[in-house]
Amino acid sequence: MRLQRDSNGVRFSIAPELQLGAGGEARIYAVETGENTGSQYAVKIYHRPTEIHENKLKAMLENPPEDPVAGAHPAIAWPLDRVYTVYNGVHFKGYLMPRVTGMRPIFSAFNPATRRQQTPFFNYLYLHRAARNLASAVKALHQRGYVIGDVNESNVLVSETALVTLVDTDSFQVPHILSGKAFRCLVGKPEYTPPEIQGRRFANLDRTPEHDLFGVSTLLFQLLLEGTHPFAGIYRGDGDPPPYEHRILNGRFPFGSKSVPYDLPKIAPPLEILDPLLRQLFLRCFED
Repeated sequence: MRLQRDSNGVRFSIAPELQLGAGGEARIYAVETGENTGSQYAVKIYHRPTEIHENKLKAMLENPPEDPVAGAHPAIAWPLDRVYTVYNGVHFKGYLMPRVTGMRPIFSAFNPATRRQQTPFFNYLYLHRAARNLASAVKALHQRGYVIGDVNESNVLVSETALVTLVDTDSFQVPHILSGKAFRCLVGKPEYTPPEIQGRRFANLDRTPEHDLFGVSTLLFQLLLEGTHPFAGIYRGDGDPPPYEHRILNGRFPFGSKSVPYDLPKIAPPLEILDPLLRQLFLRCFED
């Protein structure tokens, strides 16, 4: 497929064998080596590109966040340009973005078994560093008015040296400065969704940075406590154990001081291994 960049008219090709991934909305390809755009880029091609996609990307390109590690590594895989087909007219197809290599989903860092197998030298210091890098990237987004919305373990990548990249950025909630409205994030994973918006229809909801912070805090908790979800626990009640969204909605945080019908998971490290300030912040987020 031949594509053209919107900003400068440069044309380049993508080939089926260079596909990096695919989902329900789009496919991602590496840009062929030797083209003017270079092999350090990837392109996301929508299955059904719409005017909303096109306008949302325009808003993102006009107001990029400041990358906290700019020049060393893309902490945020932000769109670089819109791309169009050049066959039978010019038609919007997707966008160009930085290509990151040598990274894995954050799950592989906070899951002890996976971490030991894939990155055996990724120690507790690296877990803290990854947590700090994640917080820095999220802060940079919030400072520009963006909200991730769908915070989860799949849209954060981590390297062997604890560098972090936020991906799937076109799903973020994006402010539209001219209209004062937002291109909303339409999805969210219940395990990372704060109690006040559990069960809400995201298409009708403008989310705030505070909603992100609950999901990010959940990821930080998992990073620092060997993959343990903050609302994990052994259910002591009758019937089947309630799902995480029910526990979050009802504030069933077993690591806190309040009485809840859950025992701590047997494999979970004690909260006391954390710095006192971190313990205080987690209690503030998940209990208070």
